[in-house]
Amino acid sequence: MACGDSLIHLLRTTDGRTPDNPCGLFCWEGDEYAWVQVVDRIALKVEAEWANLEATARRAGNQTELERLRPQTSAFIEDAKSLPNWAGVMFGGTLPGGFDDKIQGYIMIGRDGLCVLETLSAAVVSLGGAGQVNQPGSSPGGAWAPVLAGALALGAIGFIAYQTTTKEPA
Repeated sequence: MACGDSLIHLLRTTDGRTPDNPCGLFCWEGDEYAWVQVVDRIALKVEAEWANLEATARRAGNQTELERLRPQTSAFIEDAKSLPNWAGVMFGGTLPGGFDDKIQGYIMIGRDGLCVLETLSAAVVSLGGAGQVNQPGSSPGGAWAPVLAGALALGAIGFIAYQTTTKEPA
């Protein structure tokens, strides 16, 4: 089992895409942004687990795990923070067909993050703490993510329909 494989359930977009099937028929901006969001969620979990490790190490009086894991954790967080935001993805000027390689890169960063997260959680447990890593079956975007995405889509459609049917007085 490779590092991070126990947390592979976290490497999934809110619409259910996995590394084995990262896009629909073809990759586009929406898929790219979905994978950026996956890496963002993993980075938040890594930061929370790092804080948990710091607190646990402080209580245990053992800072060696912190120093050992700091470079790996910092490298992942730096990679995650270098990813584009929504505007960077949507207006970044990627040519059609160029999304596949970018998405595969995000998936690799996500896998690195899972390895860091698993390692941090194991270090917390080894120091007598309780790891905070999600268990399989939890929704990566929360239970309300699909509902909110649907509501936003319907709102956008309604707004566009309103804008196209109303005319300004001449």
